[in-house]
Amino acid sequence: MNSIELTLERTVEVPCTPEDVLRYRHPVLVRRFQDKLGITEEMAEQLFEDTKKFLYLCAITVEPIAPNEPLDFGWHEFILFTRDYSNFCQQYFGRFIHHRPRHPDDLPTK
Repeated sequence: MNSIELTLERTVEVPCTPEDVLRYRHPVLVRRFQDKLGITEEMAEQLFEDTKKFLYLCAITVEPIAPNEPLDFGWHEFILFTRDYSNFCQQYFGRFIHHRPRHPDDLPTK
């Protein structure tokens, strides 16, 4: 699994830095990744790191961005820990990052 880079230009102010977000830990979620995906602890930690990076990008950009499949899985699993996810969003971004599934009208036409 390749790590994503935090390269988008900041367009919305948030009360944290990328480094702040990456310091957040959730060992139970990482273990859930391991159990559900059958991956190593290192791979599960990387998935969580990338999920946090993606959420940071969501928080600082004006336009909605869509995750790839592994990040979508990580995001879905994090959201299931509703209180933890809500507190994480509030603490690091000052607001809740909502997940909106793609609508068929959002898909590009051929």
